[in-house]
Amino acid sequence: MSSSPRAIRWAVGLTACCVLSYEIALTRIFSVLFRSPYVFLILSIAICGLGLGSWFAGRDRDAPRGLVRPAVGLAVTLPLPLLLLLTVGRGLVAGAHGGAVAVCTLLPYVAAGVLLARAFRKYSADAGRLYFYDLSGAGLAALATAQLINLVGALAVPFLLGAAAAVGAGLLGARRWVASGLALGLLLLGGLQSQERLLRLPPVTSADSAKVKPLFQELADPAAGATIEYTRWSAVARTDVVSNRGVPVKYIWTDGDVPTQMEPFNGDLATAAGYQAFIGFLPYALQPAPDRVLCIGPGGGLDVLLALLGRSKAIEPVELNPAIGPVTDRFKGHYGDLYHRPELPRGLIIDEGRSYLSRSRQQYDVIYFALAKSATTQQGGMALVDNYLYTVEAFEAYFRRLAPGGLLALVLQEPNLTDRCLVTAFAALRRQGIANAAIPRRVAWVHAAPEYQGSPYRQLLLIRNGPYPAAAARQLRWECRRRGLQTRLLPDQAWPEPYAVAARPETTAEAFSAAVASQDDYLQRLYFGGPWERLQLRIVTDDRPFYADFSPRLHPFLSKLLKWSLGAGLVCLLWGVWELRQRGVARPAAVAGYFGALGAGFMLVEVALIQKLVLLLGYPTLALTAILFSLLLGCALGGSFTNRGPAAAAARRLPWVFLTLLLAVLLVRGVLTPLTTALLPAALPWRLLAAVVVTLPLGFLLGQPFPTGLRLLGERQAAAVPAAWAINGVLSVTGSVVAAAAASRLGYSAVLLGGLSVYVGAWLTASRWCHDTATTGSVEAS
Repeated sequence: MSSSPRAIRWAVGLTACCVLSYEIALTRIFSVLFRSPYVFLILSIAICGLGLGSWFAGRDRDAPRGLVRPAVGLAVTLPLPLLLLLTVGRGLVAGAHGGAVAVCTLLPYVAAGVLLARAFRKYSADAGRLYFYDLSGAGLAALATAQLINLVGALAVPFLLGAAAAVGAGLLGARRWVASGLALGLLLLGGLQSQERLLRLPPVTSADSAKVKPLFQELADPAAGATIEYTRWSAVARTDVVSNRGVPVKYIWTDGDVPTQMEPFNGDLATAAGYQAFIGFLPYALQPAPDRVLCIGPGGGLDVLLALLGRSKAIEPVELNPAIGPVTDRFKGHYGDLYHRPELPRGLIIDEGRSYLSRSRQQYDVIYFALAKSATTQQGGMALVDNYLYTVEAFEAYFRRLAPGGLLALVLQEPNLTDRCLVTAFAALRRQGIANAAIPRRVAWVHAAPEYQGSPYRQLLLIRNGPYPAAAARQLRWECRRRGLQTRLLPDQAWPEPYAVAARPETTAEAFSAAVASQDDYLQRLYFGGPWERLQLRIVTDDRPFYADFSPRLHPFLSKLLKWSLGAGLVCLLWGVWELRQRGVARPAAVAGYFGALGAGFMLVEVALIQKLVLLLGYPTLALTAILFSLLLGCALGGSFTNRGPAAAAARRLPWVFLTLLLAVLLVRGVLTPLTTALLPAALPWRLLAAVVVTLPLGFLLGQPFPTGLRLLGERQAAAVPAAWAINGVLSVTGSVVAAAAASRLGYSAVLLGGLSVYVGAWLTASRWCHDTATTGSVEAS
């Protein structure tokens, strides 16, 4: 049974939608169990399945085979990997065997790769329209998957996607009883899983903390006595409330990591007076009864409880994770319903801390955050974690919002992170015109005794808006002695070496950073799989927001992943040249280079663009959804535009498309930073509009070279189209890894320029090809 062209286009769009949704759901699921570099490795291997599927499609020597079998295969394999891994294959997950997990999860990508490569080969003359439906489907996935995860949980999503893929198989001509039966069966299983009746994530027995998140290690340890009392999925994170045997405190875990305490509290502040001896209360001992307090990332409410004990009159708790509200409401009997007290007139505010602060018009007596996270798109995808709360630009925003004499209080766990915050704050104060000699009089650093293990609240950096008066400095020392705290830096005493260089007039921020990093104690050296090397304390900026990256060279895990991806990309290119030559394509090296450059260049531009715009929008889920949807919609419109006129006309337009694209990327790079600074205080609709204005036209340009190339190649040698698909898919994975590596060393602006240079390479490989097509009507690849 043959399908109409319209049905095939819809099936292509549905396939793209299912594949991207599957990737987002897998990212959510694996981010709960594994560290982000490991998640990135698993997904990179799995996504290479698209290229492998295209290779299989290329084995159709004469004419492309049908689309029904890969469509049915996609419907079956979307839920199959999780069924296998969380039932008979639980040992693979529990042991963190990433290679085996990746091989299981690539099956749907292989099926999708076969389907898409065959469709574009068979209908290469209609490549622009097919590309429109392809990227429109992906855009729909970006828009809808977050809500789907919020509604049914990430583990149920693959079953529902399988049902949608079964509908696509029906559009392509699958027997009605097969398509409808498969769709209904998978919908039923998805409904059961939404109530967690089928699959659960297993405890992880692997002791490798570099790979595995601590929550599921703790669940596997009988001595810990950990029990999950409540779980809530969202597109931001999975949130678990965990109790430990014999411990009254409940812990809220976010994606299996960074637990926040939910202290037992009956609502009577007098019964919680013991917390006044806690290091986290010190800011309120120095700043009693503040008029207005901003708490960033309060989680289970401990920071709010400390502010209440400090007799704060108005508290604004800003939390990134939207699940914290429902979770704390469910357990309000345990923690005294802190978020609904009269001192919190707005209750719990769900927002990104820095974005909220930039829009606020208030002046705060205390800005307080402990172990806080910020809006980041990398929690489940990239090898390094970024955080826009600890950059130079962020510290400048805090200082602008502090009332005269107000305190910025940063609670951290490790001294090296505190060192980094110190040098970054030093750079921000210098930018505000504060003389070097005056900076030490504004800063104090105290910490718990080294043997203290009761809480991750161990380091406290206190930066005052103005010098500490003598009386306040004396009180600080007295409060520290009273609590048994130790002091590292005090505002009324000369700082010890190497911190003393901060007061010298000639010391730049970079020189101060280098001096602090020169310390020889164990805190200032890290082992990275080779010889002992000095810690680097580079100042954190919005362009390089990797506040926890202390390696003087590329992170070892990312280095291995980079070598693997570059090797895979090179092998794919060499295979592509051979395959294209076998198919009779002239100048196969140029054609392979063209499609490979488009795959890598697109990922470099996309990653940099998303990271630079996520700060503008603030809410991480909203940012990723809006930016991806707008970018993919623009690409879809660009692909549709390439179908106007014959292929020769598209070829003549291609050089102008590349030229306009290069100018547009340079323009975006120049305006993004001042645009973000100017619009951060604006209302969300205006910021969304600005993001769309930036990404939609750029997407329109980015979406034209690939379908144009497929049309040109398909007119002359349609059998070579699957090879082009395979090259583009594998090099896209390579591009995403290169983007992560380059961002960690050079920053996102450099990644954007790298994408620009790769597109220049694509232009050069296509220039002769376009000329030949435009003048002779040939589609000879050049």
